[in-house]
Amino acid sequence: MPSYAGDNDCVELEIDDGVGELRLTNSEKRNAFSIGMAADLFELPKNYLVENDAIRALAITAEGPVFSAGADVNLVQGNDPEEMNRVHDFRRPVFDWVRNGPVPTIAGAQGAVVGLGGSFFAAADIRLAASDVQYWLPEVEYDIAPAELAVYLAERVGTGNALELVLMGKPGTADADRLVDMGLVNRIVEPEDLRTETREMAQTIADNTADNDVGPEMLDAMKDVRREAISASLAGAAETQEQARHGDQVMTQGLSLYED
Repeated sequence: MPSYAGDNDCVELEIDDGVGELRLTNSEKRNAFSIGMAADLFELPKNYLVENDAIRALAITAEGPVFSAGADVNLVQGNDPEEMNRVHDFRRPVFDWVRNGPVPTIAGAQGAVVGLGGSFFAAADIRLAASDVQYWLPEVEYDIAPAELAVYLAERVGTGNALELVLMGKPGTADADRLVDMGLVNRIVEPEDLRTETREMAQTIADNTADNDVGPEMLDAMKDVRREAISASLAGAAETQEQARHGDQVMTQGLSLYED
């Protein structure tokens, strides 16, 4: 089973029998989105996953009791906004690929799922939650408007539920049962079974699509509907976020997971 670790030891990628597993491994830091985490999330898929035709499904999991505590607090409260910008420049193409890429993505989350961790979880096509999940988006408390995430959430759970998640900003805004009611989570599993069930679902999907084009065709059709429905709103939200980060001059490194 090929296994690859990121240079910063924050993310691992395993590939086996048509399934990739992208696993957050910096549990000592509660899988917070540091520059190292974001860089590993960018480099591993770029080098081993994105153009790998043998991959038919991707599982997303995390080590430890917490899926992700969100952005590293040292970056959020730091005096160098460019450090946080680098995190976003690395993570954006990965999140976009998870949402819009050519293979089904299945995420399994446990414990706290916060901020950027909540956005990463919500990006997946299919989402499993451990019974101990607590989901919240604290950006509003830091005077941050997660406009892009709000658009994606509105498409998934409706505007009322999306506003509840984005504007409440409190720890434990939604537990596993509430996330199922909203439609953000497909099913609830016990924490000790989460990784196994996430991988098994990815394996079943990979096996079912190994010898036909039904899975890719269905996925592409549904993602086309999603993109068409939110494209205009998403473009405006992306510009709003870039201007909030950089001022009136919209700037980006233009990082891509695909080779030029």
